Amino acid sequence: MLFRKVKVSHTDDKNSLYRVMYVPDDINLDDFAKIIMRTFRAVEGHLYEFEKSRDYYIRPDFTDDLYDALDITRYTLQDPGTTYKFIYDFGDWWEFEVRIYKKTMEMDTDCRAVVTEGRGAGIWEDDRMSYLDLLGGVFPADLREDDEDNGYYMPWNLNLEKASDTFDEIDPEEETEYLRTAGFTLPQTSDSIWDQFNSLCGIAADSFLSEESDGSEWLDAYAEFKKVCEQLKEEGELPDTFEELYEDEDFDGVGLPGDLADELPECGRYEELWQIMDEIEQMFSPDGATEFDIIRGKWEALRGLGRLDELLNYVTDAYSRYPQNYYLKGLLLRTYRLCGKKQDGKKFMNEVLEAEPECTEDNYPFYRAAAEFAKYAGMKKLVRKLEAEAEREDKRQLDEFNRELDSLNEEYDFDLSEEGGFIEKLEELHRAVGGYCSTGSDEDLIEAVMNLTELIHQDGYIFMPAMVPDGQDETDHIITISDPEGNEFLPLYTGPTEDLPAGYEFALVHIRDILNAFLESSMTGAVLDYQENSRYRMILSRNVISELLDDHRDPGMLA
Repeated sequence: MLFRKVKVSHTDDKNSLYRVMYVPDDINLDDFAKIIMRTFRAVEGHLYEFEKSRDYYIRPDFTDDLYDALDITRYTLQDPGTTYKFIYDFGDWWEFEVRIYKKTMEMDTDCRAVVTEGRGAGIWEDDRMSYLDLLGGVFPADLREDDEDNGYYMPWNLNLEKASDTFDEIDPEEETEYLRTAGFTLPQTSDSIWDQFNSLCGIAADSFLSEESDGSEWLDAYAEFKKVCEQLKEEGELPDTFEELYEDEDFDGVGLPGDLADELPECGRYEELWQIMDEIEQMFSPDGATEFDIIRGKWEALRGLGRLDELLNYVTDAYSRYPQNYYLKGLLLRTYRLCGKKQDGKKFMNEVLEAEPECTEDNYPFYRAAAEFAKYAGMKKLVRKLEAEAEREDKRQLDEFNRELDSLNEEYDFDLSEEGGFIEKLEELHRAVGGYCSTGSDEDLIEAVMNLTELIHQDGYIFMPAMVPDGQDETDHIITISDPEGNEFLPLYTGPTEDLPAGYEFALVHIRDILNAFLESSMTGAVLDYQENSRYRMILSRNVISELLDDHRDPGMLA
């Protein structure tokens, strides 16, 4: 593993209290802070932060929204620069200078910090003034125990023979071993690697709600994903394909690479998107759906960068490899439109339509692309025909879903009694949604729908994201989400409050009120818990929601 040289020095006496050590090059800033505190014998009982100019890196649970700060857990060693400050205990104000060196070294060690040089036993916890008095010659250097009469006290967190021992040189090997025994070791299994990655993926997925996102959350998620892959490859545990990766029970980053292909174009991060898709293509063998996510990501990147000649060549090559794939047929038709190749596009579209005169579940993506192209080419009659075909297929798929739901409802016997409180029922729904999203089974889908039915029978409230009302408007403005086709969905959250995405207010709305209001809208469906590492978690159609509310509608709202 690659380690980088760093030096941490107490700013009041850089030659009396410092450490030179090597730490992992990609170490999380919060983990780095814990190493600093431990090597200087701080008991970690106070707040801490890194500071660079006007940037403050601190844990979100420390700030209490008192000032703008960067989340220390989402940045790594070199993000603040080559020199910056570390502050421990905002009362005593132990301030250290952190210097990051260019020197790196491959190290075969299980310790997260290898100390090579240092001086000073550590800080005097809760008593920096006495430490400074000792440094200035005021505090008696030969003191061996507390002198209460004169107000001199030995540091309670250090094991010193006499006060002046606090300035002794340290033994680097002993200090490294101390950090190892204190728990600062590198993971020996992939468990903690997955934990780190899944946590960051959750943060990135939460950004899906934010219109102000600049894509950095998803880029962070990919950076962590890449690190996970490199570590798993070192352990010989990296699956060959994305499909195998998805089957790993530890992996919860279901949105990659598809979500990156959706999110980064909205933020204008086309260069990064191209690089990421290229790297993923090299890391994993082709495996079907994921390969088309990569093709789509590269298409979006080239389109956004304006490299249209390269775009046409890329899509033409991809189509030549998969000539029967309707998604690629549609993508090629969109590319002809972008490149102004009207005649080439017409010829290709007519060839496919001649062979596929009706819209089906398989060729549906092509029909949607053909309707767009026909509109671009001014073929109004054909546009109406293609859109009618696509809408007919939409209705057929919806009817099929409802028939399957009805048959499953008859097959499984669910107890719809009103026993149990609303909170318990909401927890059951949350578990059922999680089960469906993990397995995709019809049984879990029906269980979730039935749990939602039980909630509608009771009085209770459910979370949904809302804009913060201003002084002139006391109404909660519920936020909807859209898919790539422009369909709008109502997001509902069933998990505990601490799991709700950050960055938005959340309205508590009576479940029947919001579902009744939904039926008045033009939204396509409702989505349950979609922020958890995938674009959508579970979608309920309008028909399903309508059936759920059959016995509980407010006639005034549905008139």
